[in-house]
Amino acid sequence: MPEGNSRWRPSKVAKYGVVIYIYHARKSYPYLNLHFGDVVQILEENAGWYRGFSLRDKHSKGIFPASHVHLKDCEVKNPGPDEVVVPKDDPMVQELSDVLREWTLIWKRLYAEGKRQQFQELTQLMRDLLDRRRQILSKTLPRDELKELKQLVGSKIDHGNRMLGMDLVPRDENGSPIDPKTAGVMHLYRAVKQGAEQQSTEANPRVSAFLTPQQLPVIRKDETHLFLKFSALALPVNEPCELFFFIYDAKAQKVLSERYMIALSQHCLPRDPEKINQCFAIFTDLDSGDLNNKDLYLACHIVRIGHDLETKKTAMPLRKPHGAAVYPLHKLLTTKQHDERDVQMEVFVCPPSEYHKLLDSIIRRQGVFHPTDKGTGVFISLRPLWGNIGKVKEENTLLFRKFTAECQKLGFPEIIRPYDVRHDVYLTLQHGLFNKGTKRADKNVEVDAEVLDTKENPIPHCICPGIGEASITSFHSLVQYHNATPTFNETIKLMINPDLMHIARVKFAFYHRSTISSRLGKTEPFAVSHLKLMKEDGTTIEDNIHELFVFKFRETSRGAYKYTTLPCVNDPTRPHLFSPDLLVPKDNFFVKTQVCSTKLTQNADLHCLLNWRKMPANDLPRVVENVTKVPGDEIVKFLADTFNALFAIMEEKGDVFGSHVFEALVLTIGLLGVEKYENFRPVLDTYCDTLFKAANVHTLLVAKMKHVFEQVMLVDGTRTMKQATILKTFKAAEFLIKFIMKSRSIYDEATQGKGAAQFLHDLEDLLHTTCLLMKVECPENELIAPRAQAQALQFFPQTFDLFLLVMSVETLGSIVSQFLSNLKETKLKIYKSVFMSSVISSELFRHKESRVMIVPAILRHLCHHINNRDDNLDKSLDALGSILLMLHKQDSVTVDTEVCMLTTDMLHVLFKCFMELTAGAKKEKVSLVGHCVANMLALLELMSPRHYQVLRASFKTASDLEEFILHTFTAFCELVALDLYNNDWTILKLQGN
Repeated sequence: MPEGNSRWRPSKVAKYGVVIYIYHARKSYPYLNLHFGDVVQILEENAGWYRGFSLRDKHSKGIFPASHVHLKDCEVKNPGPDEVVVPKDDPMVQELSDVLREWTLIWKRLYAEGKRQQFQELTQLMRDLLDRRRQILSKTLPRDELKELKQLVGSKIDHGNRMLGMDLVPRDENGSPIDPKTAGVMHLYRAVKQGAEQQSTEANPRVSAFLTPQQLPVIRKDETHLFLKFSALALPVNEPCELFFFIYDAKAQKVLSERYMIALSQHCLPRDPEKINQCFAIFTDLDSGDLNNKDLYLACHIVRIGHDLETKKTAMPLRKPHGAAVYPLHKLLTTKQHDERDVQMEVFVCPPSEYHKLLDSIIRRQGVFHPTDKGTGVFISLRPLWGNIGKVKEENTLLFRKFTAECQKLGFPEIIRPYDVRHDVYLTLQHGLFNKGTKRADKNVEVDAEVLDTKENPIPHCICPGIGEASITSFHSLVQYHNATPTFNETIKLMINPDLMHIARVKFAFYHRSTISSRLGKTEPFAVSHLKLMKEDGTTIEDNIHELFVFKFRETSRGAYKYTTLPCVNDPTRPHLFSPDLLVPKDNFFVKTQVCSTKLTQNADLHCLLNWRKMPANDLPRVVENVTKVPGDEIVKFLADTFNALFAIMEEKGDVFGSHVFEALVLTIGLLGVEKYENFRPVLDTYCDTLFKAANVHTLLVAKMKHVFEQVMLVDGTRTMKQATILKTFKAAEFLIKFIMKSRSIYDEATQGKGAAQFLHDLEDLLHTTCLLMKVECPENELIAPRAQAQALQFFPQTFDLFLLVMSVETLGSIVSQFLSNLKETKLKIYKSVFMSSVISSELFRHKESRVMIVPAILRHLCHHINNRDDNLDKSLDALGSILLMLHKQDSVTVDTEVCMLTTDMLHVLFKCFMELTAGAKKEKVSLVGHCVANMLALLELMSPRHYQVLRASFKTASDLEEFILHTFTAFCELVALDLYNNDWTILKLQGN
């Protein structure tokens, strides 16, 4: 201890710390005993000693060594003798520290009392929380994962408190605790209720609370990818070889992904020395169907390259099937496993003629195949990754290096994303039949494929045999010894510029690779086939299996009957317009094509729309009408182009084809309501904000929408529009209004606001028509009016911000009030509840000028449902709670009028509802009673003495006032007597008291 007191001085930097070493002083005064983990506040310092106190006992001050304390950053409020120190830690970290300190005392007591099971459970939970605390302190997690981690930590703390019989801590959406001093009663009630519901919905809370993330099964809606690292091929191949990895669906017997290719030397090392230990690939876009597929495998094909063919020599190296391996992916992908998993894929071999069945034979353990020697196989590492592929690359930069290959799905994923800009043509060599002709044995058939232009020159480097290796000009298929019906099943990727697709064709040359020495020099094919990639109408070849004509090479390689002038696909519905002598008798060849393109379409109707200016004027109605027949997958790929074409027709030909275009617009927008295309809703927003340029369509769109809304008010039989079109228009109304407002904005910029008053009048007229629509009643057998009203309740709140661009808040508030007033209290209860919740959470409701108009209309419906205590009671109480919560966040002066309305209209209704619910209340009504009481307390919390005076003045007679006071006292007596909330809702009970 330093001598004397003169050298003690107030600490300036050292204010707050945590004890890291135990300190027991020999004397009690003036020393302070320290326990490991104690938090101390420092008042003075002197030569390596501090003077202060422990936060566990603020009255006992003393001195202690500075070396026993680890200082932490903090904020000092009110500096001086009464200063308050607030740590700068993350709130979740601070809560974790406090919880662990508190639990440590309980943990010791459990051990002393011999409660072994609780002791072990608490030990495991505390260790887990310590690990989570380290993760948060590391500050290395992305924002989304950090949010998920904090929510997980909050749920674990709540579970531990519940296990120990402690209070439930109210939390916000990020998992951080809520301060009861600043939060209102309704905010606390909702937070506590949500926490309790979260715990009760866990199927087995005791087990799930202690499972690590690696053990928890996950079903994720975001994107899933599989990272692959190739380590080694341990196999006595003794020839150069090629490895092909791909995702395989064994149930559908279908390849799902592009093939990742690794070219190896005869020593089983990558041919490119730079790729040694650098062979990485990622398989992207695994969707929910893949994750739920228990028959999903990572497959590997091994192909040898050499001059030996069944122990006989050939003049040139040939590609020959060798073996295959599989690894199941279901457990790996449905477990949140962040670490790499080392895998040894056992290789199996079979006769070459059975090679196309080998994968299924291995999986089903049947057929002709056998494993290779023990210890051999393909050695890889696998790791699942989650999230947007761009974000995954940013967060895992070490995985995405120079040679990391990205293998996409064959075709678009289940959920098509707006940034999927692709132009990939996949060609699969399926199988063929080649008779031996004059030979004594069947041929050793090799198929060579190359892409030619109009001059029959090969397009260089446009064939990708596998992702990860260089593209080639000519592809050589597998060769099977003396097999008349070879099955190849090899998929190649054609990388052709979309502008060259109309001139490109694929040529297939069929060679017999002889093993007889006298024929080693022969390289001329015995037959040839070809395939055009685009049709005459400008669309691409359809996704299908195509039987190709197999022409004799010599007869069709030159002269008038050149194969390029002959049909390529054998279509039984069309007659052959050439001599059968040009065909190889009985030979056939099958290929499969799959076009995955956002540049070119396979649909003729969509192609006509996108090129509508080239079409005859008489065909325009048919072109626009046929858009309704185009599949959704095709439309979303060309979403911006489709809208550009439709709006261009509307601008130029709107007076003639306006109705047809409007119907096509409604259908196209309606597609985005389908879950598969929901990701394109932001794309439509972006299109409207940046790409939409139609300045003269707003007037026509407003007129068409008003006409549709008026159709609902007509009697069935007098309508001129189909019911399906009317309902689809209501579903598309939100985006139609966005287009209207954007079109008007562009028009105003070009004309300096010409006709603004007329446009505002038309817009208000449209909204008043919508309000009148809410009054419509229809016969029992006709449902168009209720359906239209339900859709109006859904889309109207989504457009408030758009209308506020041209309307005042008073005008729009008046329209919304009229909209609700026209709707009967007994109609569309569920949709009405959602509408009122949307209105309350909207920006319009934050303005006092509009709020004072809307609140009475909402209270009218809430009073009806609460008084009648119907099935909508809980939702009505929830909507009232949202109003109270919003008013609590505002300044008390600005909400005085609304609180007066609530006081006079709702307080007695809530008292009455509470009394009737508690009269012989059943267990299932306890939650409703608690919800009702929370609203009562929240309203009382907002009331000032002036509001009590307004309430008293609202009673017309003394007997009415006396009756209300009696009800109030009775309700308070019931409140004191009843135990409405769970035992661990202590904060809410205290707040209520």
